[in-house]
Amino acid sequence: MGKTSKGGVGKVYEARAPRSCAFPLLQQAKGMIMQNWEKALHKFLAKWKSRRDMIGAVLVGSYAVGNPSKHSDIDIHLVLSDAVKWRERGNKYIDGFLIEYFANPLRQLKKYQIDELKGGRKTDIRMFATGKIIFEKTGEVAQFQHESKKLMSKKFKKTSKFWVETVKYTLWDQLDDMRDAADDKSSDFLYLYYIQLETLLVVYSRYLGAEITARAKLQKYFNDKRFRDRYGIPEFPDKIFERQFLLCMNKPAFSKLERLTKYVLDKLGGFNIDGWKFRSRVEP
Repeated sequence: MGKTSKGGVGKVYEARAPRSCAFPLLQQAKGMIMQNWEKALHKFLAKWKSRRDMIGAVLVGSYAVGNPSKHSDIDIHLVLSDAVKWRERGNKYIDGFLIEYFANPLRQLKKYQIDELKGGRKTDIRMFATGKIIFEKTGEVAQFQHESKKLMSKKFKKTSKFWVETVKYTLWDQLDDMRDAADDKSSDFLYLYYIQLETLLVVYSRYLGAEITARAKLQKYFNDKRFRDRYGIPEFPDKIFERQFLLCMNKPAFSKLERLTKYVLDKLGGFNIDGWKFRSRVEP
């Protein structure tokens, strides 16, 4: 994986960068010292920057917000003109740093953001809202970043009655499937346990209109205010759920998961399997 120089990202550049290059990584002005990870990124971008169909590049992720770990790779979005008919994703090691890149025409990036909002996530939206523009040629990247920042405050669509009834049954059914595994102390238990725990988080987040958080960031999301502030993530709106979820996550026990499932089912309007039914229109 990638590496960082001592001291992490640091404050290398002034905030007086010209608008066309909001993060002047490629400006090697006198007195500006590039860190090793920046030099690696500079080398990577050299061939891309000269392309006619390339309109800009945006550094995203931990290096953009200033908190990379020793395992962080360098994430870079390469923004292409809408005349391009392809997209590309790849990885490249340069000078010991792993660079993960995403090359997309601007129209594709906009579609990703629309699809994300429908799914209760803002991952790509946040990338561009908190990212650092390395360079751009047309002003379209800065405009897209501005639009991304506005989308950060956009609320998710409310869930339908059909969706709520469907997920209530799913939560009950998954928990019921676990009972034999729990009683038998089967090796299947932990696998089923964490599937149910994730389902609870995704379902309840979507029901509340809260953003669904990345799996690898859950502890930081719940426990680290500085992390949430860096990425502009609101705290989870239900503290009772949060406490019970963390208890289930840190010390697995069927009784805890059963309690949390009942809590969510009650919040969703209650559930009784005896006589449960739901009628809906057939699809055309």
